[in-house]
Amino acid sequence: MRSEHVQEHFQQAGYHVLEYPFFDNNAIPYVQVWHAKDRSFKMCCSVVGDWLFLDDRLATTVHGVPEKTVLLSKFRSLLGEVMLGPYAALTAHAMQGVDCSGKTVIDLGCGDGVLSLVALKKGATHVIGVASENKYSSLMRGHMLANNYSAEKYQFIQGNICDEHITDELPVHDIGVVVANLGPHYGTVDVAAVRLLDHLPSCNFFVGGGYSLSNPQYRKSPFSAMHVKHMLREQGFTFFSDVREDSGDQFHRLSFVARRF
Repeated sequence: MRSEHVQEHFQQAGYHVLEYPFFDNNAIPYVQVWHAKDRSFKMCCSVVGDWLFLDDRLATTVHGVPEKTVLLSKFRSLLGEVMLGPYAALTAHAMQGVDCSGKTVIDLGCGDGVLSLVALKKGATHVIGVASENKYSSLMRGHMLANNYSAEKYQFIQGNICDEHITDELPVHDIGVVVANLGPHYGTVDVAAVRLLDHLPSCNFFVGGGYSLSNPQYRKSPFSAMHVKHMLREQGFTFFSDVREDSGDQFHRLSFVARRF
C-alpha cells in the first residue's frame, strides 16, 4: 500500500490526515494520521516513504499492509509526539541507507524503541535500546510483542550514555551499528554517543538524528551536526550521507548516516 492509498483509506474512514514537508529533496512523503477521541486528537498512523507505522489495533482494518510495516502498541511512541515525531521519522528514513543485516544494533536514547524496530525489520539479529528512564522498557516490550519479536531479539538497558561505565553492560565487540537520534537537545549526550565508538571496534555505521541545518540568521545553528561529524571523522568515518527535511520555513531538521570501511 503506497502512501497515497493509506491517506485515501483513512480519509474515507473519517480520520484527519496531515501531509508534512517532504524529506530528502522532496522525494520522500511524510504523512501523519490522527483520530479524534475525548475532544482531543491522537496519532494512529505515520507514513515515512515506504515505511508504514501503524497502531496495532488498526492492523486488521488496513488492506494490503506493506512489508515495511511497524506496528506500535496503541501508538504510544515518539512518532506520535508533535515536537519529537518528525525527528524520529527523519532518522527512520535515514536508516534506509544502513545495512543492518546480521548485525547487533544499539539504539542510544531509544525511547519506546521505534528505531530499534526499524533495525529489526531491516535484518538486525539483535537490538539494544538504551534510555535514561525505565518507563520506556514496557513501551518497547509492547511494540516488540506487537511485531512478534521474541525476548531474545532485543534488550533494554536503563542507563546514562554519558556514564563511562555504560560499556560494562554492552557486548562491545558485537555492535555493528549505532543509532543516536539525540542531537544536542540534551546537553552533550550526542558527543558521548560518538565517544562510545572508542569501545566498539566492529561498528561501521553511525546514524545521527535530532539536528538541524544552519539558520542564515545566525552564525551557526545551535543544533548543528558539524561538531559531531568532525568527531566521527577522527574516528575513521569517511562517508557521510545527509537526509534533510524540506520545509517552508528556515528550520530544517537533519539526520545523517556515517560509515567507515
